[in-house]
Amino acid sequence: MSWAPEEILRMAKTGEIGIKTTQPQLVACTVHVGPYSLLGEVFKKVAEWANKNGYEVSGPPRTIYYNEAGSVPDSNLMTEVQIPVKRKTGSK
Repeated sequence: MSWAPEEILRMAKTGEIGIKTTQPQLVACTVHVGPYSLLGEVFKKVAEWANKNGYEVSGPPRTIYYNEAGSVPDSNLMTEVQIPVKRKTGSK
């Protein structure tokens, strides 16, 4: 499944750089401290949490890196994981 809009697909092909405004969005999120290699498991846990709490994934996940590999030990890398969500139909 891909949520990529045409603009993103075009940029992926061309390497184009641009400016865009992002809209406020409801996300399930957490902060992971540790190596990037564990992020797959973090995404899975956030998606599972969202599902158990009456939400469903509504778009592609994203990450925000608060420091970078090489500047701190891998065990201290801090990454915010966000997954766009919406309330499941019938959920309160």
